[in-house]
Amino acid sequence: MRTKGSWGSVIYDRKRGSYRARYQHPHVPGRTVQRVFADKLTAQGWLAQEQRLVEADKAGLDTWTHPSERDAARKAEQEKRHLVFRDYAVEFVEQWRRKDGRPFEEATKRKNNEYLRHLLQAPFAGKTLTSITEADIHMWLATPMEPTPRLRAFQLLKRIMLKAQQTGLIGRSPVTMSAPKLPKSKQAQIPVATREQLESSIKRCHRTVVSPCILACASTCASTKCARFRYVTLTFPVASCTCVTL
Repeated sequence: MRTKGSWGSVIYDRKRGSYRARYQHPHVPGRTVQRVFADKLTAQGWLAQEQRLVEADKAGLDTWTHPSERDAARKAEQEKRHLVFRDYAVEFVEQWRRKDGRPFEEATKRKNNEYLRHLLQAPFAGKTLTSITEADIHMWLATPMEPTPRLRAFQLLKRIMLKAQQTGLIGRSPVTMSAPKLPKSKQAQIPVATREQLESSIKRCHRTVVSPCILACASTCASTKCARFRYVTLTFPVASCTCVTL
């Protein structure tokens, strides 16, 4: 029952044995906002809380939204806090597309799933998105892994966390560190030959070869023009250096 000067009303529904609390919609004249409660005290408490929200909205201190919208926002926030990284990562890879929206080729999909399997072996895979920290990622990177899968899994993790940040699931991506580097290839680890080694090899060689100009010039060719060409032809025993233009 509503009394003079009161805000809103609480009405007892005899048929349902419940209490309906309601008040005028602050933004849409003629409409009401209402909720049903099992007891009168809870209904009155809800009505008093709604009154404070409406008055704050009128004073410009806050923005009033419909109780249903607030309920949906609270539910979404709870789901966000309980969203496990493993589930989100699997869904991300399943829905991952090219920049133009087209799906990846089957070979690329297989690779993406391969790197996902490596990523899901991380200790933080069972944690919620919001609870993963930089320390968790550093600890994972410090565990023994093959270099290439580790790099690709890290790159995938960075994409996943960036997406979570962009969609508001997390406030800030914890992937702030640089990507792990791949070791040099075996070929890159071969030391550059010295002048003495080149000269020794030339003395042992008695056939015609085609070598990069820079190596030939370093050992035998005195012509300054060689640097302008890509290859030189040397005939052994070395008598001359012939520059071949491309």
